[in-house]
Amino acid sequence: MIVVLDASVPLESIVPRSGPGMQLEAQQLLVSSNLEFIAPDFFWLEVVNVLAKAVRRKQWTADDAQDALARIKRNKIEIRPNSPLLETAFRLSLFHQLAVYDMIYLALALDERVDLITADLRLFNALGAHYPVRWLGGWNPQR
Repeated sequence: MIVVLDASVPLESIVPRSGPGMQLEAQQLLVSSNLEFIAPDFFWLEVVNVLAKAVRRKQWTADDAQDALARIKRNKIEIRPNSPLLETAFRLSLFHQLAVYDMIYLALALDERVDLITADLRLFNALGAHYPVRWLGGWNPQR
């Protein structure tokens, strides 16, 4: 099964924001043998930005952040170009009053006709009732 992987999921596996339970769920999802992950090429910029911000805030050392990046890069994530998704993401952003960055992931999920899995509860709450957006905490691959 193919799913769009929001950067919040591998980041949750490394830098838990929602508690140890969600960290474990993220780790289990990432090693799931029956899932194939795709993401827009913006994915890596988002991941590195979060890690760099943790270093700037002195929450992590640069070595810790580089180690975290290496761990995330071990996941097999097929990257898709952003440019074909920009128009849809822009339209979705204006309609839902949400960041274009988040809408790139949704545009990819809609384009590929697959689910978007996120650890961002705010994003799930805003979109989950209308789009194939699944929250990590309630993820069920049988849906």
